[in-house]
Amino acid sequence: MDDWNAEDYPLPEWAEKRSDGNYMEPGAQLATRDGRRCGNAYVDGVEPHDTLGQLAVVVTDMGNNFRMTIRELEEAFYPPAYVMRLDEARARRGVTPNA
Repeated sequence: MDDWNAEDYPLPEWAEKRSDGNYMEPGAQLATRDGRRCGNAYVDGVEPHDTLGQLAVVVTDMGNNFRMTIRELEEAFYPPAYVMRLDEARARRGVTPNA
């Protein structure tokens, strides 16, 4: 059987580029590990925190937003495969920057 290579296929229309698996990259597409806890989401931005280091501003497909540490992201989501176009992701969810 031939090896499957993602590079052989075009990007989805909503994707800006392929991800290197960096959870803290703005636009990182986040596929949930457990849909009972949280749905799919994307990283809208990253902001500093005095005691926790960096926090990702996460927006779900339903438009809810919250902040998560890298450890929380790794627990809740699979490593990102794509980076979304932020302007399009925000428009589809009615999100304004720095929510």
